[in-house]
Amino acid sequence: MYLVKKMSIRQLVSLGVITFLSLFLVACGGGAGTVGIATGTALYTTAPSTITINSGTTSYTIGGGTAPYKSSSSNANVATTEVKGSTLTISGLSSGVAQITVVDAVGASVTLALTVGSGNTVTALFTTAPSQVTVGVGATTAFTIGGGKPTYVISSSNTSVATVAINNNLFIITGVTAGAAQIAVFDATGSAVTFNVTVGSGAVTALYTTAASTVLVASGETATFSVAGGTAPYTATSNNASAITASVSGPNLSIKGVATGTAQVLLFDAKGASVTITATVAATGSATTLYTAAPSSLTFAVGEIGSYTVGGGTGPYSVATSNRSAATASIAGNKLTVTGIAVGIAQINVIDSLGASVVVTVNVGSAGVATSLYTTSGSAVNLAAGTTNTYSIGGGTTPYTSTSSNTAVATASVSGNTLSIRGIAAGSAQVLVFDATGTSVNIAVTTSQVTTSLYTTSASAVNLAAGITNTYTVGGGTAPYTSTSSNTAVATASVSGNTLSIRGIAAGSAQVLVFDATGTSVNIAVTTSQSGSVTIDVQPNGASANVGDVLQFLVSGGTAPYNITVNNPSIAAVSPTTVAASGGAFAATLLNAGSTNVTIVDALGQTKAFTLTVSQLSTSLRLSPSAIIIGEDSTIPLSFNIYGGTGPYRAFTSDQTLSSVSITGATLTIGLGSNLNRCINPIDSSGLRIPQGTFDVIVTVVDSLGASATSIMTIKDNGVGNGSVVTQPAPFVAPCT
Repeated sequence: MYLVKKMSIRQLVSLGVITFLSLFLVACGGGAGTVGIATGTALYTTAPSTITINSGTTSYTIGGGTAPYKSSSSNANVATTEVKGSTLTISGLSSGVAQITVVDAVGASVTLALTVGSGNTVTALFTTAPSQVTVGVGATTAFTIGGGKPTYVISSSNTSVATVAINNNLFIITGVTAGAAQIAVFDATGSAVTFNVTVGSGAVTALYTTAASTVLVASGETATFSVAGGTAPYTATSNNASAITASVSGPNLSIKGVATGTAQVLLFDAKGASVTITATVAATGSATTLYTAAPSSLTFAVGEIGSYTVGGGTGPYSVATSNRSAATASIAGNKLTVTGIAVGIAQINVIDSLGASVVVTVNVGSAGVATSLYTTSGSAVNLAAGTTNTYSIGGGTTPYTSTSSNTAVATASVSGNTLSIRGIAAGSAQVLVFDATGTSVNIAVTTSQVTTSLYTTSASAVNLAAGITNTYTVGGGTAPYTSTSSNTAVATASVSGNTLSIRGIAAGSAQVLVFDATGTSVNIAVTTSQSGSVTIDVQPNGASANVGDVLQFLVSGGTAPYNITVNNPSIAAVSPTTVAASGGAFAATLLNAGSTNVTIVDALGQTKAFTLTVSQLSTSLRLSPSAIIIGEDSTIPLSFNIYGGTGPYRAFTSDQTLSSVSITGATLTIGLGSNLNRCINPIDSSGLRIPQGTFDVIVTVVDSLGASATSIMTIKDNGVGNGSVVTQPAPFVAPCT
């Protein structure tokens, strides 16, 4: 029954020379040795053309050609061979080489080169990263890991400068702050590859979208564009939702036409950077030509179903089929569905409400012939001895089989659509996957050694701040593991299971040693920096002003020096970009309308960020900044610019206990009030204190013609003030502590 089941009716009929009697004899087992059955497929075997085995037996499948089959070995001292039905068995007897020949009933033959013995080739651990990598602050770069023994682990010696993330054989480096770090890549044996990373202080890629500045969509149509750059996640809004709606899902911006009209679509990143798109819904018809995502020509198997998007033109859409016996089609909304019915050709005509049309040709053939044989493994596989990797098989003609050219290195098996490759010992082998027609896919397999040396995922040198604990993985060698520090006043080390913890104590250097149970050790050089327990502060810590204004800021706390960056340099520029000491100043020049974040990073990687909001210039009387936030412990005078109006100017404050005002030319200065400090204890309507609350002081400037402008100084309670409330509703207290 085997031969009959392996051939389709079409193959049997195409032979034209097989009689009912011969089929009956084969099916019943009678005459199987004398009646040759041709399959219409060339003779083949699942064995590769070159085979390496150790002593012992291995089996392969024979197909195609004309049964029955025979086999022979050119060197019976090295190997013998035997055929039973469609199974070829090769037995390795001693080291050497031989030729194995498989012959069918009409003399067609396949020759295999056999080596009895094994190889021992191992690919060393490697990465595609160069020895020196440069990446910008907030930017990422990716590289591939290969060779060695998976699974891989990776670490950064200074995560405040650069972080790394790994996904199978791909790892991504992200620049955090300007500086240098060492990246170490490890395989399961403890082998390591290291390289250096320098993080520059350049700005991240600006926010952008593939949408043009002007977009046309039809009513009911949704146009999709990619979004990248800036800082994810992204959001989008429309200023005229009755005409256009906008939304963002991951890296995709969707703009949908609702009704005739125009809208401004604003795309934002997480830091407030924006891109503006003008979207219009045409009064009649569609802004784009009728289209479908289906290609102009489709090849379908019988019973196959495909779905495609229809867009453009003027909805609603309809569809017609020239040959419903070959293929049918339907449309629901903007989704076209095509179904292969029987062998033949059909024209699918998609039509919009104005008569525009798109034609798709569907060629329906027999089932199962549309896709070539493939596996998800790729052309090369690396695995460790004793481990098994699984992959999917598709295309071709089922059932599938597999074989290995060197079973001493790797074995292969197939269950349904799943291929399993198992590493046996170090070396190389070729795994072949076959479909029922003898079509094959070749996979180069490299199996690595199992021996594992002691290792940790930390680099050979680690930098950390006092009071900070970094953790790493310990592996290889012989558990349990222990650790010690050469200078516990600088850094301590401990191991729990497979986790190594190193904690910075005080500024200085120490050597951390990690031991396994045999006394083998790994040495880690630890440098601890001064504690960064004092947080960074900036005064003021936020402002709203106008294009052309220059704002001054003071930096304190943290650990000097400080680096200052702007996430959207088209909105504002800072100078200098490095402040050498606590109490130092920098200026922000406002360039364009919009919003941007200013980030301050100290020497230990601590950060402080605040937002600058920039408005367009106006000819009317105004103050810049129009709003500012300061801490209650700030005592510095604040300078505001007066624009427009007609001088001379007069100034007033809503609270003289917390502020005083004076004007010199076109500059307004807000100093301390009668309290000689800005300490507050905000309270609610019931008289209860509001921790971390705020209090607004409104400053008004009046010009000589009576025009007025205001600015708001918001004072924030940061826990410095104390005492009880003195007056209602003003929440003021005695001097700060």
